Amino acid sequence: MLGGYLIAGIPYILGASAICLVQKNFKTFFSSLTFFALCSLAVFLTGSRGAYLALAAIVAGMILIVTVVIKTDFNTVQKLKSVWQKFVIAVISLFALVLIAVPKITKRLLSIFILRGDSSTSFRMNVYNSSWHMFCDNCILGIGAGNQTFREIYGLYMLTGYDALSTYSVPLEIAVESGIFGLIAFVAFIGLFLFDAYKCITTKANADGLADKIVVCAATLTIIGVMTHGLFDTIYFRPQVQFLFWTTIAMASSVMYRQN
Repeated sequence: MLGGYLIAGIPYILGASAICLVQKNFKTFFSSLTFFALCSLAVFLTGSRGAYLALAAIVAGMILIVTVVIKTDFNTVQKLKSVWQKFVIAVISLFALVLIAVPKITKRLLSIFILRGDSSTSFRMNVYNSSWHMFCDNCILGIGAGNQTFREIYGLYMLTGYDALSTYSVPLEIAVESGIFGLIAFVAFIGLFLFDAYKCITTKANADGLADKIVVCAATLTIIGVMTHGLFDTIYFRPQVQFLFWTTIAMASSVMYRQN
């Protein structure tokens, strides 16, 4: 659970550091980077493989988004391009160093691909299989929302010894609870938001609009991180994570609505 909380909050830190950099508040900028490093370390220490993948997705998304922003808004600033390239190399090298220096983390990551050879992965695969059959039998309207409802219905499908509180996958959980139409609505909402965010990020901003663009970038990273983690766990349904997730989307939606 701690990994999910950290993943939902890390994009806020990155957004704050970017705004401080734009405002040339270097003291706060480096403080924010320090917090990002500490939160990343905390993610590694949780041992959560879903959080590992989510952190990797956030970092990859950050690199891609900042590269696009530099190309769109600072294309003539060659020094900034050079500094950014060196920063990207440093970040990738740091993560590679962590994987090499800490075999326990590498082993934990590789266990994802063992499938049935890893007890945790095998457990999830059994839950996925049972949940899929639940969805197939209730694909139109779903079984209804709520943990209690899931527990009551899941007992009819579960394999002996594989009791679960949820499907351990956000898309599958939504499909089971709300049916195919609920899943389509959720995917469409996320897809449309990311499409609008893409248009905002790839549009050149004026001096006053750069901070607004950073808010949209941070919201995009939040979606990338939480949804990547959500593929393998249902931490998304925790109130604390939901609050951060939807607050970020609301802030970014407000910015994009005002721009339009």
